[in-house]
Amino acid sequence: MAKVPGVIEPEKEYLGVICRNCAYSFPIVGPLDPAQVPPDKAIRVGARGPLHGTCPHCGHRADYPIEQIQRIRAP
Repeated sequence: MAKVPGVIEPEKEYLGVICRNCAYSFPIVGPLDPAQVPPDKAIRVGARGPLHGTCPHCGHRADYPIEQIQRIRAP
């Protein structure tokens, strides 16, 4: 199960999803290193199956296909 990073750093980018229950965007991996993962380049995710995530806002657990993973910038 993917865990939400413990500390969300302002202005950092993460890989995340949109909760299927409440539509809250939350990170599941990161923060991303801009030197290794430039913002203008595509990201390859090394998973074959869906990622499991739990929304920190509503607690909904779900499987998220790789296609639903996106870059999320912390406010």
